[in-house]
Amino acid sequence: MYNLYFLRKIDFLFSYPADDAFLLNVQNEVRYQVQRLQSHPSIVLWSGNNENEMGLASYTRSLTPEERERYKDEYRKLYIDTAMATLNQIDPHNSRPFVASSPSNGIESARENYTSIYPNNRIYGMPRNPYQIYKIKFR
Repeated sequence: MYNLYFLRKIDFLFSYPADDAFLLNVQNEVRYQVQRLQSHPSIVLWSGNNENEMGLASYTRSLTPEERERYKDEYRKLYIDTAMATLNQIDPHNSRPFVASSPSNGIESARENYTSIYPNNRIYGMPRNPYQIYKIKFR
């Protein structure tokens, strides 16, 4: 049995701009990484990014609604329409869950079109330190 400390999530870390050439590069990178790592037994989930949904919610508050929507559209284009869609092609049986961002409100973030206003809301189960779940559950 694998030691608990070897359980991992894999983040696909990309940044903007979300132009066609960049998105093609993202598709190729996701395809390569998933094919390389998907049989590893200690990978527990795929994550589109690390804290970018939170950053989007936080840093776009001072923008106009039009500017905010542009950033949200690019975020979804990159992490949902490209990274998640590519992952779903490679792993059609969803052997591991995909979360668009970590932290995230999970299903609630998806209901909010993957751009929650407050993506680490404890109402939806986001603990202060998500790794505490594993320490509690598996000890």
